[in-house]
Amino acid sequence: MQKSNLVTPPRVNSSRAYSAAVAVLLLLTGTADIIFAAVYYVSPTSVSTDWVAAQNISAPCSAATAMLNAVAGDTVYFRGGTYQLGPSAVPGQADIGYHATLEPANSGTSDNPITFQAYPGEEAVLNGHVTVNVTGIADAGTDNYHLVDNDVDFIAAGVVGWSIFRTTDKEGGAAVDTVEAHTVTFQTGTHNSNVNLLPGDAYTIGQDIVSPIGVWRQEYIIIDGFKVQADDGLNAARIIIGSHSADYYARGLVVRNCEVYGGTTKIVHGDNREGIRVECTEGALVSGCKVNNFLNVTNNQNTSAFKTYDNNNFIFKNNEIYDSLRGFYIKRRTNGAVIKNNYVHDCCESIMVTSFISPEYNSQRNISIFNNVVTYSESFTMSDFVQETSDSDNMRVYNNTFYTGYGTAATVTFGAGAKYYYNNILVGRPRDYDLGHLRFSSRDPAGGGVPVKIMECDHNLFDPLDSSQGLLIRTIKYGDSAEYISTNYQSLPAWQSSGELDDGSNPGTGSLAASPLFLNASGAMNQLDDFRLAAGSPARNAGRDGVNMGADIDMVGIEGTGSDDPEQINTGAPNAPAGLTIK
Repeated sequence: MQKSNLVTPPRVNSSRAYSAAVAVLLLLTGTADIIFAAVYYVSPTSVSTDWVAAQNISAPCSAATAMLNAVAGDTVYFRGGTYQLGPSAVPGQADIGYHATLEPANSGTSDNPITFQAYPGEEAVLNGHVTVNVTGIADAGTDNYHLVDNDVDFIAAGVVGWSIFRTTDKEGGAAVDTVEAHTVTFQTGTHNSNVNLLPGDAYTIGQDIVSPIGVWRQEYIIIDGFKVQADDGLNAARIIIGSHSADYYARGLVVRNCEVYGGTTKIVHGDNREGIRVECTEGALVSGCKVNNFLNVTNNQNTSAFKTYDNNNFIFKNNEIYDSLRGFYIKRRTNGAVIKNNYVHDCCESIMVTSFISPEYNSQRNISIFNNVVTYSESFTMSDFVQETSDSDNMRVYNNTFYTGYGTAATVTFGAGAKYYYNNILVGRPRDYDLGHLRFSSRDPAGGGVPVKIMECDHNLFDPLDSSQGLLIRTIKYGDSAEYISTNYQSLPAWQSSGELDDGSNPGTGSLAASPLFLNASGAMNQLDDFRLAAGSPARNAGRDGVNMGADIDMVGIEGTGSDDPEQINTGAPNAPAGLTIK
């Protein structure tokens, strides 16, 4: 199991070696707060490996040199320009799909992180390049599940299982299953989205995403201010941080003020693809980032702007996510997460939390979602989806503004576990009248399922817009004999007299069925400022303790004042996997 490096081993440069030795002595005597912190410079054209000289802004080193040499307390400035970076596969390393092209070799410390930052006032573009093994024309014998090309030896070209086949002139492709010399067989189901593949079609086989920068099993690293793309915007790029190992949660990782672009080419299969991925971390932070254009040919759920796996006390704040299939996707075992002050718009599915299989494998607990503005979702606004015997206990959703206009996606759903929903504004028609505007769903106890517990649901504003259908709130529960009980509440008064709170009392105290009267300064309801409450809004001072319902717009988005507010962590105990060691 990898340890954090406080001081790197001595290098060839004798002055650096001497400094490292002195640093060790100071640490042992408790007299060092900063370990010879220094500022270094990188440029997109430099091939220099002289790390000492790179302290001079006129003698920058290469990006790879900085990643190898930076130690605790160092700040590395990337000068403006485009950094042409190769594929993010690290030779000789396992799990190459989880590595980035630029990865720090050392850890910082809690007091002295290592910072990799775009030079202030300059645009540092990290332009990755996806692997392309083969470019060709399909021969006779090709169909939607097989590619035949007698001019290519696929094995010799390095095509393997899970390489990605894509048609060049059509929007389609598949993940590769098996490979023979002149024939490739594709995977089926969600990993195959061919579009009428025929002999004579042009194609490529390789990969469809690259990670220009990231962190692998190091700690206390800050990535700040980069524009991240692939192949000049053709393909998907990603920032990935963490360890990809559930027995090692990396601490102190920060991604901030970055732009990540998903490319103009859609993902063609159902495996995970995302713009920022946080996996196996403790206390990670993503803030001030803009992520967009992560789309999938078949709208498969595993393509998202942001995704988490296996994290504790993660914070995602003051970001902007848009034009993506899924916006924010908490996929597995991310506990104590805070999602606040974000602007999520024009996504198919805006916020998704999934819990499945079992509490030990994947229950998402102690999640707080507040002060976000989520607009123009296409399928649903927020889904807390629970399966099997898992749960998403102690979830708090409050002071959010959810708006879809006359689209059919004003749906917020909750699964098994204790839920708190208050001070929110929800405007629009639901996805359908099975889900409704609000739905609370228990799991079947016959299979070991957990009930949903509506602990608090009050001071919310609902505006269904469609008077012919109106408001719908649904509960799905199971009786004492495990019988299925579905109840529909088709008006706010019906909900307010339902007795549906866990203690048997009525929900809906202080709630309103009314128009929120947004300011709509642009006249088009498509700018963040449009969702401020007008002077005569009924949502003003109508929330708990006299606060406004909905989000405080001043605090939302990458320019929001909430970017520096004190962190608010849901204080429930994290549900760490058995045997977890946080180092």
